[in-house]
Amino acid sequence: MIILSVENEEKILALVKELDRTEMAWTEFREPDINNELTALAVLPNRYTEKFFRNLPLALREVK
Repeated sequence: MIILSVENEEKILALVKELDRTEMAWTEFREPDINNELTALAVLPNRYTEKFFRNLPLALREVK
């Protein structure tokens, strides 16, 4: 499991648009307690996963 971090829902929605253009299978998680906001994605790894996520920061790491 790899956990990445994005700044806000807008950024995660941008990832969704990019994922739609790939062959990767994925699903979204929405939080009913906060207006059904998109808060997480789960992606089934394949040969494109590492390249796709390479430049996203890992969660709980300081971003410089």
